[in-house]
Amino acid sequence: EVMLECPSFEHQAGDTVSIICNNTEEEVKQLCSRLELANVWDKECSLAISSTTQKAKAKLPVWLPITSTLEMLFKHHLDIRAVPKKPLLRSLVEHTTVEEDKRKVAMLCSKEGGQEYMTKVRDSQMTLLELLAMIPSCMPPVTVLLEHLPRLNPRPYSLSSSPLATPNTISWVFTLVTEPRPGLATTWMSNLQAMMS
Repeated sequence: EVMLECPSFEHQAGDTVSIICNNTEEEVKQLCSRLELANVWDKECSLAISSTTQKAKAKLPVWLPITSTLEMLFKHHLDIRAVPKKPLLRSLVEHTTVEEDKRKVAMLCSKEGGQEYMTKVRDSQMTLLELLAMIPSCMPPVTVLLEHLPRLNPRPYSLSSSPLATPNTISWVFTLVTEPRPGLATTWMSNLQAMMS
């Protein structure tokens, strides 16, 4: 359980709070290493839509900062644990050099490979890092990942406290997620709880 003192905070049991968490330092470093971007990872960069884009009405998502570093983008803004969707897989095919790897990823995003995609990727909640480990000859440019990775969204939790019983305190209960991998928010909250005990 997490408890916060919140004087003058109007709430009812069942209201929700959203926990904003980052991707783990370890996973962000692994991604940097896997993409071989250490020399530019912490350098400032600007995001813009390419003037040669073929996409109609292409625009940057409002939640991405225009100026940042790759480290900040992948740590705070992009969900690198999201299950890779088929459009990302299709984009990865052209950045894969070994034919066996290319066939593997092409099969996963094909109509014929639909069941395999569901089993290997969706049902197992595969992450980007796990996918890239499965196709070692794939080296996607950052632009492909920026285009296809979803936003790192806040995690909602229902308040379990009552303003009648504890008028200046809010609290919520969570279950520590460990499978298929430790949860971002629950791990952070359990470490926070340990720090405050």
